[in-house]
Amino acid sequence: MSRLNSSTHENLTDSIIKNLFSKGIFTDFDFINKDTKLLSKITGFSFKRIVEIKNEFSEFRGGCTTIVGADYYENETVFTSGILNLDKLLGGGFYSNQIYEFCGASSAGKTQLCLSIATNIALEKNYVVHYIDTKGDYSVTRVVQILNAKNCSDEDIVRVLMNIKVTKITNSKGIFSILNYLGNITKEEFKTKLLIIDSLSTFCLTSTAKTETMYSLIHLKNMIRFITNEFNIPVITTNLVTQWTEENPLKNGVNVTIFKPTLGKFWYTVPNTRILLKYLKDEEREISIWQSVDFKIGTFCNLNITSTGFS
Repeated sequence: MSRLNSSTHENLTDSIIKNLFSKGIFTDFDFINKDTKLLSKITGFSFKRIVEIKNEFSEFRGGCTTIVGADYYENETVFTSGILNLDKLLGGGFYSNQIYEFCGASSAGKTQLCLSIATNIALEKNYVVHYIDTKGDYSVTRVVQILNAKNCSDEDIVRVLMNIKVTKITNSKGIFSILNYLGNITKEEFKTKLLIIDSLSTFCLTSTAKTETMYSLIHLKNMIRFITNEFNIPVITTNLVTQWTEENPLKNGVNVTIFKPTLGKFWYTVPNTRILLKYLKDEEREISIWQSVDFKIGTFCNLNITSTGFS
């Protein structure tokens, strides 16, 4: 057996290894024999990725054991967004137990994308979607426009509007209150299949005290992670980006645009998959994988945005 360190595996960073050590997981043998679901909670990796790392460790040790991960295949659910190119980019859709983050400038279309996904899932799957709105941007009118473009009946429109449960909040106390409420619902009573938070940056950027902001982010991360794991659902959040232009010496001084998600370094590794939305021209948007342990960084697709949603 070998002691875990930052060179043991490309996905095991120093901070993740520190978390593993705190739980008594010191070697690759400890990792292989630890409960996969617990490892997922400790590292933030998907169940599938943990299974893959276990298999890689087993092969390196010269063994023939294959960690099948039967629980993963039985319990994991994929929620298609109803947007074909986006589903292809994400390997079929949004996976349960995962946190996804849509990042982009204020005009990129993050809210419209969230509305489209919520509407499609509530319509096609008849699932309950809980939509936490921190900006006051949730629009019943826009949802109805999306449904009318699909030639939905009045009955379907009413059903979808009933399936999307909206909570509007104006401060950090409000979001902690609703997340605490959701986290305390029993599994038998919990009906939500997708949780959307639009947007996190609205309230987290209001505090000027670094310690207060860090405490809030840690608390927020723990609450969201608990909900994804406890109720086996995906969570989608949205976040702003800062951007600036600077010369790139590796490209003969050509100016390049640098994007950086807000909420600081701590939050950078919280989402399992971070997706960047870029404005191209008119109705065109580029949707790319910005950060992920499950998908190739930089892969992208182009979508069109209109008043009737994304396509």
